[in-house]
Amino acid sequence: MNDLNNQYNKLAISFEILSASSSSNLVGKVVNSKLIGLESKKSLINRDKTHQFYSFPKYYDLAFNRDVDNDIQFFIKCFKEYSDIDVQKILEPACGTGIFLENFPEYGYKILGYDLSEEMVEYSIERLNKLGINQELASTIVGNMKDLEFKSDFDAAIICINSLGYLTQEDDIISHFKVMGKSIKEGGIYIIELSCKCEDLASEKKPDDTWQVKNDGIEIKMSWIIDRYDIRNRIRHINFQMNVNDNGKNLVLEE
Repeated sequence: MNDLNNQYNKLAISFEILSASSSSNLVGKVVNSKLIGLESKKSLINRDKTHQFYSFPKYYDLAFNRDVDNDIQFFIKCFKEYSDIDVQKILEPACGTGIFLENFPEYGYKILGYDLSEEMVEYSIERLNKLGINQELASTIVGNMKDLEFKSDFDAAIICINSLGYLTQEDDIISHFKVMGKSIKEGGIYIIELSCKCEDLASEKKPDDTWQVKNDGIEIKMSWIIDRYDIRNRIRHINFQMNVNDNGKNLVLEE
């Protein structure tokens, strides 16, 4: 498993980084909807490289549970403070199980999410249907954040849980920002959540991440341990393990 500690100043993108909160959310304002002299080719979704734990959205949802209301309050504050336009419609690349799709409509926003994992999208659709949320308010589709493009349909965008780091090739990162620049209206913002922004990857001191959750007879133990660094390409290689005990049924995922 790889994730990338990106150097935004290398991308020559037309996003202006405005601020970073204590939780390492980067707020980007769309000051121009085009990249400077950069072209990218459309790429197909490679489902073989989808991480296997994304095939178990129920367990993923429990393992990566978070304070969604607190996050949304932060996003709304950013919308009001940094956007030059009234934010009503939001785009969420790598939306996962759809926790923000479920909750943003309660605050008066419309949101569309997309994800590479068909299992995640199916789980999210089922969740939205069970809650009776109208598709005009929240919906999700299968898509690749490298190149999925919308025609200036959105006022803002968010991407959470280090998902941008799954783009480990600079061309793919450039392509992503290019299509996001075209998908967000001029004057809108793009909020990116990263766990770190380290200029010197070789000197990074990031502890191993392990945690455990229990809910309704399901116990999940997670470990997210750094294996090695590719300093040249600024890539962090991680060993991941999810141990699940679902009311006596055991599952172990490693990669």
